[in-house]
Amino acid sequence: MTKEKGRGKVPVALAINSLAFALGSLGGFCLVRWLSGRGLLDLPGWLESFALGLTTEGAGDVSFLAVLWDAVRWPLFVLLLGCTALGVWMIPVMFALRGFCLCFTVSALAGAGQGGFPLALVLLGLGGVVKLPAFFLLGVRGWGEAAAQRGRLLAPPGDWGGRHLAQTGLILGCVAGCAWLEFWCVPVLLRWIAPLLGSGG
Repeated sequence: MTKEKGRGKVPVALAINSLAFALGSLGGFCLVRWLSGRGLLDLPGWLESFALGLTTEGAGDVSFLAVLWDAVRWPLFVLLLGCTALGVWMIPVMFALRGFCLCFTVSALAGAGQGGFPLALVLLGLGGVVKLPAFFLLGVRGWGEAAAQRGRLLAPPGDWGGRHLAQTGLILGCVAGCAWLEFWCVPVLLRWIAPLLGSGG
């Protein structure tokens, strides 16, 4: 019975979280357009500075832990929020924030010049094919779990079950593997496209 109820919440959770993500994305896009239209964002200048920084020895170096945290933080947030009834409200907020940040960044980069779109693909596209689906999977599941809390502050870990833990571990493992790939590939790709970024637009 519990499993059937959980499955029944999936379409509702997906619809709510997707709507929140879409609204956040729209907000990010509109804010970039508004700031750019008023000359408050010097996107081409930022892109040239970024390209210049890539050519400096040691610039852009980052630890694997920083890359790993950047990859797992959003899935972890929704995973933890699924352990409390507050997640019913807070998980859609997290989806709206994720959509806003992602669309704001992509819109800003795409409007920065001819190298902006390739830069967005390198910085966000490589990991996004894994991290974004993982975020949605854990967020949809987390919303259903939060809705089933019935006012409890926290869900006992025993309520999760071995299968749940195994699936969650697999998803987070894929995200961690993606972070490892980004750690090695993104710096190489950034230096490769640096001349294109410096050409401006």
